[in-house]
Amino acid sequence: MENSRLQQVLDSSRLPSLPAAAIRIIELVQQPDVTVTELADAIAVDPALTSKVLKTANSPLYAQSRSISRLRDAVMLLGLRTMKTLALGFSLIDQLKMQGQAGFDHKRFWEQSLYAATAARTIAKRSGLPDPEEAFLGGLLQGLGVLACQQALGTEYVAVYNAASGDTTRLAELERAAFGFDHVTAATALAGRWNFPESLAACLIHASEPEKAPAATRQVVQSVAAGCRVAEVFIGEGDPEAVEMYRLACQSWFRMDTEQADAMLQDIDADARVMRTVLELPGGSVLSAGEILSRANEALALLTLQAEADNARLERERDQFSIQASSDPLTGVANRREFERVLDQQLRLARRYGFRVSIAMLDLDHFKRLNDTFGHQAGDEVLRQAAAVVRQNVRASDTVARYGGEEFVIVMPNTSLGGAASLANRVRAALDAHIVEFEGRDIFVTMSVGVAVYDPRSGASATELVGAADAALYEAKHAGRNAVRLGRVQATAA
Repeated sequence: MENSRLQQVLDSSRLPSLPAAAIRIIELVQQPDVTVTELADAIAVDPALTSKVLKTANSPLYAQSRSISRLRDAVMLLGLRTMKTLALGFSLIDQLKMQGQAGFDHKRFWEQSLYAATAARTIAKRSGLPDPEEAFLGGLLQGLGVLACQQALGTEYVAVYNAASGDTTRLAELERAAFGFDHVTAATALAGRWNFPESLAACLIHASEPEKAPAATRQVVQSVAAGCRVAEVFIGEGDPEAVEMYRLACQSWFRMDTEQADAMLQDIDADARVMRTVLELPGGSVLSAGEILSRANEALALLTLQAEADNARLERERDQFSIQASSDPLTGVANRREFERVLDQQLRLARRYGFRVSIAMLDLDHFKRLNDTFGHQAGDEVLRQAAAVVRQNVRASDTVARYGGEEFVIVMPNTSLGGAASLANRVRAALDAHIVEFEGRDIFVTMSVGVAVYDPRSGASATELVGAADAALYEAKHAGRNAVRLGRVQATAA
């Protein structure tokens, strides 16, 4: 049965109707043989759109030695592929950007969309994608479903949106509970109704989970997803977890190190300030990239000091237990009983002092096949060396335990989800590079990892935290193994 609240959104008279120029441009951009003249003629009927195209051509992004005053010259300069995407974006944004309900932070929403779009384009360029402007438009419109819902459902939706506090995953959960659908579903329906190109529709549908995008559009969707992480960095004014999640995305999807990712923020910031003027969007109070990185690095350093202090206290407590009773006899790391004790202790401290605790579930890939091929003694040696590799690549404050069979777990006190994901990825890469030598034979082994974080505000239990990490581990296995995936704790309602 069709969701009546979703239909309310789609049929709302408050939703903007696309102007004739936008409809014509959508038709043209999907014709592979469209000409410069045809596109210029379609743009020329809309004076506001013509003005934005000329502003773009004369902006610092293209650094022309002479001013361009003719529309056809601007289209020639920008190129047909770029112009097709920009013209569609400009015409849609003019219709959408002033659609705001009372209580909806219109300025913040468009600031976030602007940085997501600019970052998506910059990342797409560096990744060698053929049409970076496609990523720009995907980033700019990835919040289309939110705009439609808040406009059609009014203050009822705004209350749900504000309750999510910027967490898009939490927002989708609240939307489904309140209305029976989420903003991604609304965006999907609108993309079909407005006949959006396939790649643009994919950006709206899969930006929160780019691994689910079709193979043909996955790279551009990953650019948009990373752009959304950048937007969280700027809007959050250097929130250390947002910075770590952005760096992890650059590392995982685009093989950029921290230095490259941080340097890219400077370019994104400069381009976003130019595009704000071109698009005539509200905003302008965001800190510079340099200020944001300075704040984030200071906060990360402080967290490290706090973790070291926590570790010193916990180390004294751990010494009270005998090594024999708390360790796994084969690998020398903590056993499952010790893991459960440490996790319970950490969760009690987290609830008392308000910090987060992360865990990572690690499982050796194809271990049964390894045993069948090399024998159980080789399997035992692999477990011993794998445990050693894990222990060598975690912090002194972390606890490594054998959970059972070929599965290990790491408890990371006072650690955000982004920090835990970075550490898990370091451990995974270290084992991937390690060679186990056994009776003259080289054995290569990899691991899949699921990571989850406990937030004391959630009221979740240790079982729910372990369950979230285990579910993420299953996703990593399903995605092809030798991977890290992030899980979300689903707390049972009190």
